[in-house]
Amino acid sequence: MGKRRTEIKEIQEKDRRQVTFSMRRKGLFKKAAELSVLTGAQVAIFAFSLDGKIFTFGKPSVDAVVDAYLGGSTGSISGTTRCCDEEAEVIMTKICDLQRQIDVEKAKNRVVEELKMNASVCEASAACQQIGIAG
Repeated sequence: MGKRRTEIKEIQEKDRRQVTFSMRRKGLFKKAAELSVLTGAQVAIFAFSLDGKIFTFGKPSVDAVVDAYLGGSTGSISGTTRCCDEEAEVIMTKICDLQRQIDVEKAKNRVVEELKMNASVCEASAACQQIGIAG
C-alpha cells in the first residue's frame, strides 16, 4: 500500500490541523535546508501558527537573508535584485512587527519560567511546613 494523495483543503478538526501544520512546517524547513546545502542558496522562511506563534528558518540565518534582500548587507549574496523603496519599507515594517511579537513571546516565556520557579519554591516551603520542617 503506497502513500495516499491528500486532498488540499482546509482541515476542520483543530487538533489535526495543528499536527499537520507542525509536520508540514518541519518538512518545509527540511526541504529549505536541503535546497541550501545542494545549491548554496540562502533561504529564509517565516511561518505563523494558528495561535500566532512565529516559526522561522534561515540559512545562514534569517537576519542575514532578510538584510541581503533589503539591500542592507554586502554579504555573500550576489546578484540580489533590490526591491524598490516602498517594498522595502513594507517589509521592514513587517519585520519590525515580527520582532516585536518575538520579544513579547520571549517576555511571556520569562514570566512563565519565573512563575514556575516561584511556584516550586512556594510548594517546597508549604510541604516543609506541613511536615514540620522550617522552610
